[in-house]
Amino acid sequence: MKDLAGTMKEKVELWHRTPARDALAGAGGDWTLAGLIWAAAEPAGYGEEAGDDGDRPQRWQVTLRPCDIKVGDRIMRPLQWLEVKDVLADPRRPDRVTVTAEVVR
Repeated sequence: MKDLAGTMKEKVELWHRTPARDALAGAGGDWTLAGLIWAAAEPAGYGEEAGDDGDRPQRWQVTLRPCDIKVGDRIMRPLQWLEVKDVLADPRRPDRVTVTAEVVR
């Protein structure tokens, strides 16, 4: 845990979507702030292609203090919203959660 303390220099916001549905049964819930968490983010390439133009969202690997985070949640960094695509909570490292997230455009 000692090696992790100095690397988390960024405070990010974790947002969950409320489980409401719109008139067409689509996800219509509002986003609610779940908390502020210390994190370390680094670029991790690009996501899957979106359409024919080859425009791909930037992907980030974000290491967070343990928290209630799941696929579909959002992380707000300075000037950037990220959507969580994968969550890894390794039992050998209970002091952190690692997520893969893509920039929301």
